[in-house]
Amino acid sequence: MDESVPGQNADISNVRTGLLPAFLSVSGKTRQNDLDIGFTISLQPGTSTAGALRTTDQENRQTFLTVGDSSWGSIKLGRDLGLFGADAILSDVTLLGTGSSFAGGNYRTGSNQGGARGATSSGTSLGRIGIGYLYADWVAQVSYTSPNWNGFSFAVAAVEPYQTTASGTDAFSGVQGDYSSPGFQGKVGYEFTGDVTGKVWSSFWTQEVDGINTQLNGVQDYRATIVDIGGKIAFSGIELLAYYYDGRGAGTTGFLVLSHDANGRKRDSDGGYLQAAYKLPGIGTKLAVSYGESNLDANAVDANTNLVSKNSSWVFGAYHPLTKSLNLVAEYVRTKSETDNGPARSVEEDNISLGAILFF
Repeated sequence: MDESVPGQNADISNVRTGLLPAFLSVSGKTRQNDLDIGFTISLQPGTSTAGALRTTDQENRQTFLTVGDSSWGSIKLGRDLGLFGADAILSDVTLLGTGSSFAGGNYRTGSNQGGARGATSSGTSLGRIGIGYLYADWVAQVSYTSPNWNGFSFAVAAVEPYQTTASGTDAFSGVQGDYSSPGFQGKVGYEFTGDVTGKVWSSFWTQEVDGINTQLNGVQDYRATIVDIGGKIAFSGIELLAYYYDGRGAGTTGFLVLSHDANGRKRDSDGGYLQAAYKLPGIGTKLAVSYGESNLDANAVDANTNLVSKNSSWVFGAYHPLTKSLNLVAEYVRTKSETDNGPARSVEEDNISLGAILFF
């Protein structure tokens, strides 16, 4: 944290939810007329209680039905995790822990005073969201998933279009958008087994952003696109992962977050993370280390603003299976957010987390 800014330094303690919220899921399936039919509905009651009234958040991340057959694949209709970036977040070790806890993901979104007190917000922490990948998100979709052909599979989806999200202090006054067509996502992957197991994948997301109305330059239309590639392997208790993404007008942290400048022109973004883990023989404790960053390229009009340019973090974690269902978690995370456009200041967070996560 920048000690030259008065009031920036703070020690904060909290009892809160980690990256995963409490998750209650109900599913059912049957076979009728040579078709596999199923449904899933889930609820995510909040546990974090910022504020005197002690209210909590509650989400409904999944509401979908599926229909298909092993011979030709499956169709999904409803709300579920998106295709783009899903492997990145599901492979992140902080999924079982906390990761970074800054609020909002863009730690410097137009204010060099922001971010330091993010740990007091309700809802979940961030893990590596905005610090190595964009959030896959839970999105309304119509998707098709292929059968698994000896480890190879693919999926495509039409998804509900996103709206642009911008900082109120980043010269975005008057910006509005129309979204006349859905977004599209796709993913292809190959899994392998043996003495060395693993997976390689690549996915994309694209959406037309229509009618960015600005006070300066009329209407700017653009197509937002982002692609990624990743891979992970496991052998002899060792797990290694590498992931990279590259976007044009896609934004940072989430789809269309800070995706364009005050004139409606798209910004470029990229990032990724590296992760290594080792499971101790016998006791089963997993020790992990990872580094990741997300970058957002400024346009000429962004000069002298505090637009975030880079979020990065180191994660050191230990994840111990006390029972087959209960895991104890300990993490140390150092997160940093920087700007290259305005005052040369950075915001930093050192986060130590201890907790438990239960699956049953």
